[in-house]
Amino acid sequence: MSIAELLKTSYTAFHAVENAEKILKKSGFAKIPRGEQFSLKEGGKYYLVDRESALVAFTVGNVAEKNFYYKFVCSHADSPCYKIKHCAENISGKYSRLEVESYGGGIWYSWFDRKLRLAGRLIVRKGEKVYARLCVSEENFVIPSLAVHMNREVNKNFAVNVQTDTQPLFALSSAVGGLNALMKKFLAEGEELVDYDLYLVSAEEPFVSGAHGEFLTAARVDNLACAFSSVEALANTKPGDGINVCAVFDSEEIGSETNQGAGSNLLKRTAERIAFALGKSKEDFYAALERSFAVSADNAHAAHPNKAELSPINKVYLGDGVIIKHHANRNYTTDGFTAGVFKTLLDKNNIRHADFHMRSDMPCGGTLGKISLGEISVDTLDIGIAQLAMHSAAETFALEDYDEMKKALSAFYACRLESVDGEVLLK
Repeated sequence: MSIAELLKTSYTAFHAVENAEKILKKSGFAKIPRGEQFSLKEGGKYYLVDRESALVAFTVGNVAEKNFYYKFVCSHADSPCYKIKHCAENISGKYSRLEVESYGGGIWYSWFDRKLRLAGRLIVRKGEKVYARLCVSEENFVIPSLAVHMNREVNKNFAVNVQTDTQPLFALSSAVGGLNALMKKFLAEGEELVDYDLYLVSAEEPFVSGAHGEFLTAARVDNLACAFSSVEALANTKPGDGINVCAVFDSEEIGSETNQGAGSNLLKRTAERIAFALGKSKEDFYAALERSFAVSADNAHAAHPNKAELSPINKVYLGDGVIIKHHANRNYTTDGFTAGVFKTLLDKNNIRHADFHMRSDMPCGGTLGKISLGEISVDTLDIGIAQLAMHSAAETFALEDYDEMKKALSAFYACRLESVDGEVLLK
């Protein structure tokens, strides 16, 4: 699938992981079912899924002695949207609406008058068995704006109230069948819907723009552009030396502190199980971490064409390639050494790159890289693709930057990493 198709159909983190699975299976990766022991061999390609919304894939190369190390690329699959509450249907006059709550920090005004769908995970019971099933509604929904004639100040000071302003129009109240009836379309005979994790998501088609077709505008660019570039890079790279790992977490937009987020022990647990399955000791594992390198891949802010004054003096733009993100207070994990190592790799492979800093008088958001280091400490840097309108229902980036990111992560996975007492040699 193209990146446009991946962005279009990855409505939720559940669907993004499902699409990632398709890419990996097509490249010969074997799934390790949750709760089963690892059985690994050199040259093997494997992946596991955690709670349907996070994924860790890895390849096993030559791990003899000091060839045993990890190259991690970490990203996330969730994006800001609305979550449907339980008992969500409510009546306003002759209209039926759905009560929602915000997931993450979205630009909520961008969701009005837009094609939306219900998507997520249904929890199904059949007899005494409980399991999950993904769903996307065929039906479209909309959050209607209030006409300017009824709010003459709308273009001056409108602030979105998620409780009162963003309930989507669900149906005429006289219509037969509600939300549960709509969801039952996804059930087979003998199945019963017992619960759900259901979201209201953008269903609009990604579109190419620009005089030369250089831009793509779509929902969920942050952070699926990085997630899918890492999955594709791993899928297309043959195992060499060491262990290549692609981790796609959930929950980054709400702080990562969930079982399947970067704040959990998912990455460390998986890396440790890989080591033990290969006959390594705990001491071997910790020595390997000191020879390892990690990339936290999450998008960056491009200078805005209409608000250039909100960027620092040293600006980055769409089309600048791989963006290396820096912050004095370490909201990003990058330091001079890790940036130097990665720039050397990029230069060696003729991959464009630029350095990003926030304005010094503006707060800087964090990434999952800093969070995941609390569980697994290795040399790390933060990178991303430059984009506009981050956390909008429609975000824009340069298509060539996606290709540069895939080239960069492919080069990272393909390189031989020799780390000796603080010095790194890239081959």
